[in-house]
Amino acid sequence: HNKSYIIFGINNNEENVAGGSHWSLCVYSKSDNNTFFHFDSSGCTNERAAKTLCEIIRKSFRIPNLEYKRVDCLQQTNCYDCGIYVLCHADIVCEAIINLKSIAEIKKLSSVSVMTKRTEMIEIIKRLSEIH
Repeated sequence: HNKSYIIFGINNNEENVAGGSHWSLCVYSKSDNNTFFHFDSSGCTNERAAKTLCEIIRKSFRIPNLEYKRVDCLQQTNCYDCGIYVLCHADIVCEAIINLKSIAEIKKLSSVSVMTKRTEMIEIIKRLSEIH
């Protein structure tokens, strides 16, 4: 109740076992007039899961007017990049929070930032694989 932001990575799995086919990012922002932002790099693929989580948050925190907002964001061009997009969206959300900016004012990712993040992640994995 005392946090201004809560960041969620969500998956469209509706079963109680491992699964699902897509990840997206949701952000609850008390600072943006109790708005629940959804960043989905594959159109509306996770909209049902995001709206369900939004309703859970609304009920759990007893927020009478929690607005759901689908963010217009860069769309992936394949069926496997959703995880990288979640990481990139989390980066820009955290940057906005640190700089005391509204989540609503975040600019779209560039395809270059997605490629850069992929390279960064590969380098991290390589470094970690060298540690015994």
